[in-house]
Amino acid sequence: MAPEPAASGQLRVVLQDGVRCVLKQLPPSRSPAAAQQYERLVRTLRGLRHPALARVVGGSASGEGRGRRLLTRWVEGTCAREQVEDGGLDADRTLDVLRALAGGLEHLHAAGVIHRDVAPGNVILTGDGAVLIDYGHAAPAEGALFPSAGVVGTPGYVAPEEVLEGPVMVTRAVDVYGLGAVGYALLTGVPPARGQDVLDVLAGAARPATPPSAMGARLSGAFESVLLEALAPEPTERPDAATLVRALASL
Repeated sequence: MAPEPAASGQLRVVLQDGVRCVLKQLPPSRSPAAAQQYERLVRTLRGLRHPALARVVGGSASGEGRGRRLLTRWVEGTCAREQVEDGGLDADRTLDVLRALAGGLEHLHAAGVIHRDVAPGNVILTGDGAVLIDYGHAAPAEGALFPSAGVVGTPGYVAPEEVLEGPVMVTRAVDVYGLGAVGYALLTGVPPARGQDVLDVLAGAARPATPPSAMGARLSGAFESVLLEALAPEPTERPDAATLVRALASL
């Protein structure tokens, strides 16, 4: 199943050559240079092939005022957000999900792309793993980010450096934090950053996460350590995606 329309654009299910796809309409590029950057990003995304990444099959930076478009293959399964709302998963299933997604992030990062919104609403649970969807906030890992209003991402899963210091601090490490937060939510039923309102939630990301075991989750100490390292408030203390893949594989 597909997620509900996100704030970054409108979603529509369409048929492309007889195959069900999700078309996302995004705000228009603000300059010719930004349009060219977006076209390069789409070409990169179209070239990616990984079982944990939704396949991008088209996209364009249309003429002025018409907006950008991104076409992605439909992924069949259950949205992880629904699973979190139902109380989450056990440690073994959560580990399977994280192993799949970490491999996908490693592949995405190696191609020079940051997803920027790794959250349960953008994860589809499949029979043998999980798939990361919705590249509406994706950006090149090097160079200027696409202009945006406010903090990009899902509250509760946004890395603290983006909240505290803005887009200048957006690196691949924000995706690692998001992945750790997805694992945390699947184990506990709640994100690691919580609060009374959105601002409080965003500020909560700057504080060390309460260990999942203290929230009632049943998992090994080694698994908990890997998760908490991915959720480190300081981005330089988080593992990169490749290191996270190895750490999860060793559990």
